[in-house]
Amino acid sequence: MYYLTLGVCCDPMYYLTLGVCCDPMYYLTLGVCCDPMYYLTLGVCCDPMYYLTLGFCCDPMYYLTLGVCCDPMYYLTLGVCCDPMYYLTLGVCCDPMYYLTLGVCCDPMYYLTLGVCCDPMYYLTLGVCCDPMYYLTKGAC
Repeated sequence: MYYLTLGVCCDPMYYLTLGVCCDPMYYLTLGVCCDPMYYLTLGVCCDPMYYLTLGFCCDPMYYLTLGVCCDPMYYLTLGVCCDPMYYLTLGVCCDPMYYLTLGVCCDPMYYLTLGVCCDPMYYLTLGVCCDPMYYLTKGAC
């Protein structure tokens, strides 16, 4: 039920301007669609309860290090914020119930093909995993 224009798939209730699909209740400035309750600074749309530093919008309960906003209960290693219950390998934070292959963390119920982890009920075409109710055009589902 969506429409596709210039490679952008957009909800018919939304408007499409300069390649950005935006909710009509939001405002569009410099290519960024932003909630009117939020503020827009230097191209970043940020919740007013959050803080904006170096272009990153971060929850005040979290800490910001090297451009990564991280939950204080998590650990930060090599720029990756990871749940302590998960394992971190080669920059990928992965659930221990999942398997990690070639840098992709995948649910064991899913299949992994060419680096894409896909639900078996979906179809995989040109590296895109797509719901069978949707159509694939120009690499977008």
